[in-house]
Amino acid sequence: MVLFVAALALACTPVLEISVEHGAPVRLPLVSAARFSVRYWHSMYDVPVVETFVVDGAHIRLTHVRSPSAAALEYLGIDGPVDTDIPLARAFDTIAFRVATKQAQVLTIGEHERSFRDFGEAGARVVFTPTSDCATTR
Repeated sequence: MVLFVAALALACTPVLEISVEHGAPVRLPLVSAARFSVRYWHSMYDVPVVETFVVDGAHIRLTHVRSPSAAALEYLGIDGPVDTDIPLARAFDTIAFRVATKQAQVLTIGEHERSFRDFGEAGARVVFTPTSDCATTR
């Protein structure tokens, strides 16, 4: 019983920690069921791609991918219709990106959008890691 009460007194918010090659990590609290998305321009096929993720404890789960290009989806190893949120179930401990040199990627959390260039210059390595902020409630 004591453990149950202690667990209720602890409120945790999922957080996306973004580490960059130079500088301190950025910690962004997640909303909307710990979801976030990354929109980018596929360099080989010159088309947009949106990947939707959920932070699930110590993992980042890729839940959906959308693109207007069957070729881009095939390149990503995904079979499904274009311009549709294609459901996936892939889990990662971290996800590494390189900030694009042409059209910058965009991170969307809830209603807020941030360019990857807010985190580092073109070519910089950016790593997303799931974590949480826990606060005691009374």
